[in-house]
Amino acid sequence: MRALHAYWTFSVGARFRLDWRSFYANDRQSVTPQKDGMKFNVHRAIVGLFVALTAVGLIVAYNVDRTIRNAYAVWWVADMVIIHLESNENRWPTSWDELRDDYEICVSRSGQPWTFEELRNRVEIDFDIVTDKLMESARGKSVPNFRVIYPSDGTEAHWKHQEPNRKLLDYFNEVPRPGPARTGIGGSAVN
Repeated sequence: MRALHAYWTFSVGARFRLDWRSFYANDRQSVTPQKDGMKFNVHRAIVGLFVALTAVGLIVAYNVDRTIRNAYAVWWVADMVIIHLESNENRWPTSWDELRDDYEICVSRSGQPWTFEELRNRVEIDFDIVTDKLMESARGKSVPNFRVIYPSDGTEAHWKHQEPNRKLLDYFNEVPRPGPARTGIGGSAVN
């Protein structure tokens, strides 16, 4: 009986130990996959964060590039319109086709960073302008009260002191006003 009891104790004890060890091992194994899962989740989070930051970086880079290109494009188009006004007795252009010669003048002055078509796609011009009315509304103003040249994507991109409507305002304020003809000796000619 002792032998049986010892065997039973040994086998129960061994079983208990084995069960305890297996329980403990199972407990560790249940923790291990969780740690692996946590590692997997941490890796997944790091990869997700990297992808998100990369996407945000690309969007920011695209917007910065677009803003810079738009700022230069509206500057160029404002210069083209001013050249057109100077060479056509302040007559406002009625279409992009009228600005093609003025584009060539800008290209001859500073090279060809833009194609005519790219400027046409990037910039909108209000061609339904009556120059005399625009000049009269601009006289004496320090801030433009009109918006006739602007980026076609709706943004407000421009370089400081190169806002296209401000350039037009400055041009209109420099153009002499038509007035009564002077006789040269302190009076004016009256009909």
